[in-house]
Amino acid sequence: MKTLFVICARKGSKRLKGKHRKALPTHGSFAPMWKFACDEVIGYLRQNRRNRGWAVFSSDDRKIRLRIPWAYCIVWVDRPKDLCSDETPIHKVLQSAVKETGLYAPDAVAFIPANVPTVTAKLINKCVRHLERNQKFSSVITVRTMRDHPEWAWKSPESPESFGGVLVPAFDRTTEYRIQGLPTRYVATGSVSIVRTPVLMSCNSAAAFDYLGSNIGFVLDEDAIEVHDKRDLELARAYLAYRERNGNKT
Repeated sequence: MKTLFVICARKGSKRLKGKHRKALPTHGSFAPMWKFACDEVIGYLRQNRRNRGWAVFSSDDRKIRLRIPWAYCIVWVDRPKDLCSDETPIHKVLQSAVKETGLYAPDAVAFIPANVPTVTAKLINKCVRHLERNQKFSSVITVRTMRDHPEWAWKSPESPESFGGVLVPAFDRTTEYRIQGLPTRYVATGSVSIVRTPVLMSCNSAAAFDYLGSNIGFVLDEDAIEVHDKRDLELARAYLAYRERNGNKT
């Protein structure tokens, strides 16, 4: 399965300015957050050459372009200004990246955000294999046990250990999202999302997650840490430092 990996980093973050450039511990030193995404995607591609995949970096921060090493073999894609707001549906960003790579025809497109520094090549591999082995799925996303009350909540009608469920809205979208006292459900983290290209390119809805299609497979990712504010950043730094001390076994 040929997969196009779209690494996304937008410079207009409001809660934490320039978050994709924030330094995090790795290999005994520090590196910007966006580099974590590049390292893990390239690590996956090198280990799985049969996938025949490739990667692009979609961003409006051109300063990053000068810092991506040639050794990465990652194609730079300028993100249009009209796709740089915090309200832009991610499927439009992915569609733009597919069109920019014009000469290629991927079987699937993977969204890799640069604000989840806990994404690993192992997790990416698990998601790709899950989509390859289950032709009934139009897409695969990562999920985790919900510890808070996120804006978009999803639940699985099957046992999460089975990795075979189809995610459905946990409650009606027309109701208030941040409801206290929600029972434990599963929520999409956004750490890895892979969708079959025909499904992605046919989407014209602005609703979040609609581009994933009607049959969504899922993979547990309990280590996911999304960085949106200073608290998240400190949590990510502490977690990565702990993982480094323990030989990245956690």
